[in-house]
Amino acid sequence: MRFFKFRRDANLSYYIQADKIELIETGSNRDVFVYGSFTNDDLAMDRITISTATNKSQETLDALAQYVAEERGTPIVTVNSVLFPHILGLNLDEQ
Repeated sequence: MRFFKFRRDANLSYYIQADKIELIETGSNRDVFVYGSFTNDDLAMDRITISTATNKSQETLDALAQYVAEERGTPIVTVNSVLFPHILGLNLDEQ
C-alpha cells in the first residue's frame, strides 16, 4: 500500500492512501486540487489544494499523477517543494 504525505509545514502533514485519491485536477494556472475520501465523513469529498508557482499547475499535476499511477515504488511519497519544486503551499478542505 502506498501513501502520500502532503506536508503543509514543519508541524502538519496529511497522510493519504493512494487508493483514496479519486480525482486530480487544475483549478487555475496556480492551483491543483486532489479529491478523495480522506476523513471519516463518507458522505462528502475532501479536497487538498496545492498552490503552485504561476503557470506551473499542469506540470505539478502531471508529475503527481505519475506517482499516483505507479503501482510500485516508494511506499511513502512526500508531496512538498523538495520533490515538486513548484509547490508553494498545501491546505486540506473538508467538504
